[in-house]
Amino acid sequence: DVGIVTISSFVVLDRAKGGPEPTFTVRQAGGELLGLKVDYHVPKFRVGEEYVLFMPPPSRLGLASPVGLSQGAFSVLPGAAGKEVGNGRDFAELLAGANPGTLPPRMAGSLKQESHARSHADLGEFMALTRAKAVTR
Repeated sequence: DVGIVTISSFVVLDRAKGGPEPTFTVRQAGGELLGLKVDYHVPKFRVGEEYVLFMPPPSRLGLASPVGLSQGAFSVLPGAAGKEVGNGRDFAELLAGANPGTLPPRMAGSLKQESHARSHADLGEFMALTRAKAVTR
């Protein structure tokens, strides 16, 4: 018995790694049932929103949350030049140690901006960087 579990299902629009399934289901500990709320501070998802998720394999109980909880869950939002991703953290922290010469152009340029402007990145560049890193793992 795992207690209260929240199940979120997603239509897969794009993937950097993993199988070809058209949908993906996340089962996370916690949630609300019959007026009882259990909050383990796992990411919460909204119907109709887009996300980029970094997921580990499920536990033996079938549960999994994004890697690093909110650190592994990026919201996809409209940006000035198209879709952008962000998880509320500074991309300079995420990319610490990366060679700026190997980063996509807009992402490398954003690292020179003030920290409040580095909380999001171009979705296409983010996915290209993610795919490149996934190949090396």
